[in-house]
Amino acid sequence: MNDKNRSLVFLCDEYGIISGVLTIGEIIAELFGELGGEEEEEQAIKVLSSERFIVAGSASLAEVNRVVGVELEKGDCDTIGGFLYYRLGEIPTKGTVYREKEVVFEVLKRHRLAPSKKIEITKLKKTENG
Repeated sequence: MNDKNRSLVFLCDEYGIISGVLTIGEIIAELFGELGGEEEEEQAIKVLSSERFIVAGSASLAEVNRVVGVELEKGDCDTIGGFLYYRLGEIPTKGTVYREKEVVFEVLKRHRLAPSKKIEITKLKKTENG
């Protein structure tokens, strides 16, 4: 591939270390959506059972708390994807599992520009001893 007019954006962290590379096309797709026939965005929270949920990473933490019936602390984030990012201290990869209290989070799908695209949330049943 020999495109001379291809523009790249280098993402740097606070120390000036390159942490990613994006094309202008990827930035435009993230801001305005994919051009031409992309399927509609899935619902933010899909209830599989009273203990299992599939949640879009962009779902608001307040909505997740309400629908799932948990009390996750907001902190510095507004979305469930941001919540996982701040709890883990890094961008989670597909398959990452995190447990907080009686709730287990598993990243099912990750988007290049977002911490988590799709997350499965499972509420564990409380035991008598803990």
